[in-house]
Amino acid sequence: MEKRFAEQNKEPIPDETPLVDILPIQEGSVDVGSRESLAQVVEAPLLGACQMLYDKGIETLMSSANSNDIRGGNAYIDINYTRLSDENKKIAEELGGRMFKMHGPEPRIVCVKITFPVDTTTTVGDIRKVSIETCSRFVQQ
Repeated sequence: MEKRFAEQNKEPIPDETPLVDILPIQEGSVDVGSRESLAQVVEAPLLGACQMLYDKGIETLMSSANSNDIRGGNAYIDINYTRLSDENKKIAEELGGRMFKMHGPEPRIVCVKITFPVDTTTTVGDIRKVSIETCSRFVQQ
């Protein structure tokens, strides 16, 4: 029987682990006050990329890279577009990020969704690699 990772950030997850074995983190809407607390709300495949964004002063609002994302065909990171520097806004646009307004009370936050294609053959390592390569394009702000 294969292991499915519900609390995946409590133990290292090998790169060869299929994305279908990553269960969603149910915790959400948590104010991330530190780099270390990202592990509570970010699934293992995107944790390195979200930590990189945090280190660059870029606010991640949501992210998802788990078995549920296979159905939709994309894992993703939602970034607060409003708080990006002009240079990082340009980078986000070049990456083809889809702009939208985060649901919730007015005024709604303008976000950019950076997506990473996934399917049943995608591994944790595949998402780690592409998300870190993508997020490395952003600059310190």
